[in-house]
Amino acid sequence: MDSSRLLDIFRTASGAREAGLCPQLPTQSGKAPKPSSPLHGMKSVIVGIFPYFCGAEEGEICLYARGRDYHSIIAPRLAAAAESLSAAFPGARFLPGCDASPLNEVRAAGYAGLGFFGDNGLFISRRYGSFVFLGTLATDLEFTAPTCEPEGCYHCGACRRACPTGVLSGGDKRAECLSAITQKKGELTAAEAALMRACHTVWGCDVCQLACPHNRGVEIDPLPEFREDRITHLPRSLRNASDAEWDAFLDGRAFAWRGREVLQRNLELVCFTKATENGILIRESEIKGDRK
Repeated sequence: MDSSRLLDIFRTASGAREAGLCPQLPTQSGKAPKPSSPLHGMKSVIVGIFPYFCGAEEGEICLYARGRDYHSIIAPRLAAAAESLSAAFPGARFLPGCDASPLNEVRAAGYAGLGFFGDNGLFISRRYGSFVFLGTLATDLEFTAPTCEPEGCYHCGACRRACPTGVLSGGDKRAECLSAITQKKGELTAAEAALMRACHTVWGCDVCQLACPHNRGVEIDPLPEFREDRITHLPRSLRNASDAEWDAFLDGRAFAWRGREVLQRNLELVCFTKATENGILIRESEIKGDRK
């Protein structure tokens, strides 16, 4: 099997900045795919790296979600790569995957030699740091390349020390990361609300990434689509927006799947709620005057 030709076709058709071959099938469950699984019969994985980092300017939306929804950007690229590879390798199967996949993309990328696993659970590219999306093509082609053992994390503890919830420190495993808290439906606890206010985030969290020494001086070469239509904040006008205005704003955004209610709650909480000295949250409309 001409693996170099296969990777060249994949990179050209998908636009992946880097690509590698994982000569096994690392699944989310850790088990071999069942006959009913779309992965049944697949033997290897082609993995592509798609950087999104455009700079770490301040904002209340995490870095990955500032551009358009990455699924809508990477999925067509993977489909194009699958079509090109099917033409070049008649009879072979290529199954695209991006995020919602039975494959463990992080492990596949590590085993393909494209980077390593950070202590925060993120995949880290040596060129682009952890500011990357991963795309895969599972295939029934078999490769003889050895599985790489991902190494590189300094295990310096920077991500654990920086984490605002302490979830990376091995303490209470029931604690959720701040990113998960921002995506939580329903009412937040007082502690969760105060944490979001303190970190001033309406969606996601980049604290562990920004603390990681592997993300210093990374190459900035995002896909062109990630440079377009970027936002760093939720428009304040959404506070009193109509359903149609909310729908128009959410269209094509990475956080649209969570729905208006969660985003509207977060906007109100972080941008229109003040905290008293004893930590009690009160609505802006209830404040008679800001304390100095």
